[in-house]
Amino acid sequence: MSTDLACLELIISLIRIHISTICTFPVYDSESIRLDVQRYVVTVSDYIKSDSLTEEKLEAIGTINKLTKVLYYMVKERLHLQQCSIDRLDDESISNDDINIRTHSEDAIDNEILVMANPRRTQRLEKCQIDELEDWFKTNNNFPFLTSLSTQTLSSKTGLTIKQVRNWYVFVENFSYDNLLTLNQGC
Repeated sequence: MSTDLACLELIISLIRIHISTICTFPVYDSESIRLDVQRYVVTVSDYIKSDSLTEEKLEAIGTINKLTKVLYYMVKERLHLQQCSIDRLDDESISNDDINIRTHSEDAIDNEILVMANPRRTQRLEKCQIDELEDWFKTNNNFPFLTSLSTQTLSSKTGLTIKQVRNWYVFVENFSYDNLLTLNQGC
């Protein structure tokens, strides 16, 4: 194998590594990838200009061309997604309440991690927390099912973790069902 062909095979491997990086990692250095691809293009252009193009070199250059196109479209799509996310953040439809809920849910995750680190630590709910949760249950009596949004809202209103809200809901749901069965048996 000639050194030229080995160089082209190395470029193929490096482009595949870049593609794998974009597929695997949510954060990558697009500038570094761009500079590498520019170097690959210059190298391949030099090989194309030379008189010693063999069938293997042409095949390797064709593979580089295909992989470069794949890489280009992947980077373009990723940048488009990032721009859409930034535009969504700039959009006025996201209120401060939405941002506070997200922030609180991040705090709730941290609290859940602390609780998981010390599983024996139990904490009774405060009266105001129970009142808020019961008000929600009474208000939503016709459709008393927790959604992710209602869970986050209850979590932010009560100061409980999402896991605590879900556990309370399971307890109340079971308790309400048991009471309903008892009432139906008495009739």
